Amino acid sequence: MQDLRDLQNVNLNLLIPLKALLEHRNVSRAAESMNLTQSTMSRYLAQLRDFFDDPLLVRLGTGYVLTPKGKLIGQNIDAVLADISGLFSNEFNPATHRRDFHITAPDYVMRHVFNEVLAPFLGRDNMFTFHLHDWGATARDKLLTGDMHLAISLDDVFPQNIHRRIIDEDKMVCVSRREHPSLGEIDELDVDLIPELDFVIVSIGGGRCKGIDVWLEERGMQRRIKMTVPGYMSAFGIIANTDLVAVVPNHVARDGMGDLDLLVLPVPSELPLLRYSLWWHERFHKDASHRWLRENLFPRLLACPSQLGLSRPD
Repeated sequence: MQDLRDLQNVNLNLLIPLKALLEHRNVSRAAESMNLTQSTMSRYLAQLRDFFDDPLLVRLGTGYVLTPKGKLIGQNIDAVLADISGLFSNEFNPATHRRDFHITAPDYVMRHVFNEVLAPFLGRDNMFTFHLHDWGATARDKLLTGDMHLAISLDDVFPQNIHRRIIDEDKMVCVSRREHPSLGEIDELDVDLIPELDFVIVSIGGGRCKGIDVWLEERGMQRRIKMTVPGYMSAFGIIANTDLVAVVPNHVARDGMGDLDLLVLPVPSELPLLRYSLWWHERFHKDASHRWLRENLFPRLLACPSQLGLSRPD
């Protein structure tokens, strides 16, 4: 077997002349096919013979025939060139390239968004396999280490090697049961009332709406957290049967409560807006298949009514 260290002495540009020589079995015709001089092609043949320690093609009568090694190389040269071309190519063809994608998102996105935006990628015209993960501490760690391909989340603090594309902004709303003793008769949540309420918070995907906590802390207030749940659907179920309330993005309350008849109250306009994005690690930023998925997935996120907040038409 050829020592791989010997490859450092090989000019890979010789592979194209090698293919021409083995196909035409004639120095002059090989040179003509590549628009080279005969002397240049003869020099290439000499270098190839030296590397392979084999003449590759020898004269027989008025023509040339391949040596056994030349014939063996000729049978494999197209596959070798295709592999090398693929190694250096930035092109991606979803119909021929198999790829696994791991994506993490909150339960709301899993239930109300992915069923629409991922549908076009699940046909037989591509070779994708998708693995969906709940957005929690483990998934967040995998995003930070480059082991998660994409994440959808509310604003968070990520290092600079995490890239993003902003999907939309939305306002916060307060969700409670309609018979809530403190909220049933009002039209808007008063800021001074917030510290008096008991909250259930969503622990994933930025679902706890961290911006409101920062805003309250700056004013010497804080929420009273009574329960933490892993998803919005769990929070709405708890709210329907208790006096706990939650602050969630308006589009989640609008489309995610299902048959639950819950009260949705505006929050004071001075509270910050929420922003949510598509995130990925720089490890995949230049990857052709990942870029292809991002560029085709992102417009579908922007067009999905269940994913849109303030930009959704009334």
